[in-house]
Amino acid sequence: MAAAVASGAADCGLGILAAARALGLDFVPLFGERYDLVIPQTHYASDLLAPLLALMRDPAAGFAQAVQALGGYETAHMGQVLATF
Repeated sequence: MAAAVASGAADCGLGILAAARALGLDFVPLFGERYDLVIPQTHYASDLLAPLLALMRDPAAGFAQAVQALGGYETAHMGQVLATF
């Protein structure tokens, strides 16, 4: 939607702060939206995902800060297991 507004194809639309910032658009927050990374338990402990999980959990890596700087993303629980099913 942000690209449509930036190109003039739309006057306004629902989108995220990060997209509005990236395209230099004004932004009016209407509500918060939660984003979670869902990983099947069978893959969670895999060697393939280990680097991603380590990056998300290591404050020194700066990943959470970089995501926070995009705008509109809450990173307080990044890297934590919130539930298992």
